[in-house]
Amino acid sequence: MATDIESPFSPTSPDPDPSIPNPIPTTPTTFPLFPLLPPELRLKIFTLASSPPLNPIIHILTPSSQYSTPHPKFISNQPPHPLLHTTHLSRHTYIRSASLTPAFNTYVSFAHDLFYFTNFGLIDDLTFSRLRAFLAYEEARFIKRLAVRTVLFDRAGLMILEGMETLQEFYVVWGDWRGVRETCMERGVRFKDVEEGELMGKERSRGMERLRGGIHSEFLGWWFYLFILFLSALWRIKFYSTFWGF
Repeated sequence: MATDIESPFSPTSPDPDPSIPNPIPTTPTTFPLFPLLPPELRLKIFTLASSPPLNPIIHILTPSSQYSTPHPKFISNQPPHPLLHTTHLSRHTYIRSASLTPAFNTYVSFAHDLFYFTNFGLIDDLTFSRLRAFLAYEEARFIKRLAVRTVLFDRAGLMILEGMETLQEFYVVWGDWRGVRETCMERGVRFKDVEEGELMGKERSRGMERLRGGIHSEFLGWWFYLFILFLSALWRIKFYSTFWGF
């Protein structure tokens, strides 16, 4: 009686169904064995993970409403780096590699971060008081990159420059003109933002300043001349009134 002998090359399982997609392996989100790695290897991993952010970090500063409390409200456009709250070693490694300094109740990099004054309220005496209080704040003296809006720059630009000795970069932020630009593009109107000196040239700009000064002086001269005529008329009226006994 013949018996079937199983060949060692015969398949022991059915062929997979090609209509069924292969499962995609999932990427593990945890590594429980990481604490068991040698310290030098863990330090190397944290150092490689301490790369600087791709986008610039901008800290928005809003001054306190109380003169006695110069500490501003502090909002960043990016959350704190994950290594700051992973382990003690990761925190220490990131602070050292990113040159962070404890300031404003957080960690900042005065060399790379940009500090932005967005809202000082109305430009009045209270605003200047808040600004002076902030400039006297110890941590504000280390700011190297600062951005302010035009309304604050026009009124307190020199005060800021004189009060921040370590300042290296100063940004003046204009309003959002995208709507104006888009309207100009639709109508075929050229839109360009220039300063007066760039528009008229330095020599013409100086000439315009002299012209303004001359007009101002001439305007004051005419008012002074009219004032003298007015006093002369009053003196004549008083003289004739006294002479004729009015």
